[in-house]
Amino acid sequence: MGVPKRDGASGTSRSGRACPLLAPLLLAACATVDQDQHPAGSLAQAPAVPVQAPSSAAGRAAATLAERYLDGNGVPQSDELALKWFRRGADLGDPAAVAGVGLCYANGRGIARDESEGLRWYVRAAQAGNAYGQYMAGKAYLLGLGTPRDSATALKYLEQAAAGKETQAQLTLALMYFRGDGVVKDKVRAVQQLHAAADAGNSGAQFLLGSLYLDGDGVARNEAEGARLIKLAAAGGNVKAEVAMAQMYLAGRGVPKDEEAALESMKKAAMAGGAAEQFSLGTYYLEGIGGSRDNSGAFQMFSKSAAQGFVKAQYMLGLCYSDGVGTPKDSRQAAYWLEQAANQGGDAAARKALAQIQSAAAAVPSAVSSAGSAH
Repeated sequence: MGVPKRDGASGTSRSGRACPLLAPLLLAACATVDQDQHPAGSLAQAPAVPVQAPSSAAGRAAATLAERYLDGNGVPQSDELALKWFRRGADLGDPAAVAGVGLCYANGRGIARDESEGLRWYVRAAQAGNAYGQYMAGKAYLLGLGTPRDSATALKYLEQAAAGKETQAQLTLALMYFRGDGVVKDKVRAVQQLHAAADAGNSGAQFLLGSLYLDGDGVARNEAEGARLIKLAAAGGNVKAEVAMAQMYLAGRGVPKDEEAALESMKKAAMAGGAAEQFSLGTYYLEGIGGSRDNSGAFQMFSKSAAQGFVKAQYMLGLCYSDGVGTPKDSRQAAYWLEQAANQGGDAAARKALAQIQSAAAAVPSAVSSAGSAH
């Protein structure tokens, strides 16, 4: 049986039966709070209960309910209700709820965006031992979000979060150590953090660590291990990893050479990704990689990518219209897209192709005139 559809936050399904999870969350969240303690205009006030206090079941329930409203998971999506329940959980001393209030302020979810106020809440959550709050506070200090950049403070919070198994903090630390960004460059530490995050299932860490193994950068070169990690990342929905799999199948690097598998990986990347991946799939279709040449498919992919402002796709779309590849010839459309590419990217090839089309168009009236004067 499927999960019954829910209407609003009433805790009942359309069949009239109580929902097994949502109703207890509401009851627990409301158990110790009779009314909203933070009416409009007072949301910037600090929680009434110190966040260091032990989190109650009601506070945890309020935070969980807030997360559901934030994501639209089982309830209608509502940033305002998410903020309300995060605030209630914060009042009850739940550190995750405190971090949730920070998220709302930092991203303008249910309230005007205020990165400084968001950081204040993240720090409160961090001081209460919440790993997500520690990560977000570290990220804010690292990037200067709502505060001047402070690498030392960023490192402190990120290390706390990493010790708390927050995989995004582990990934961020790895990048810092790998690049020497605010810390002494240390590839050994970088790889250690990547391993920790990758082993916990972080697809970004799996992709980066796999790439290091492929290239032998910071680790002994091991293409089979690199391919294994990148496959895991792709299975976890990492678009860059899916693109890398396509390239690996084409080159036979770490995996058997297989153009059909390369095409399938690129299709997945284009479906989940954006303009760059759609453009790449268009080139696969145009070149007949993994199958016969598909001009219509190439034209469709270039069109989608070009509409998002991707310069290379605009150039290729202009050529498609110019040469009648996957679409009837259309000199006006060709000129339009080539001009878009030339103006946006300063693409020399696009300017050259545009000049040729304009020259050909200008030659038509003179040719007609010459033909008329011959009689």
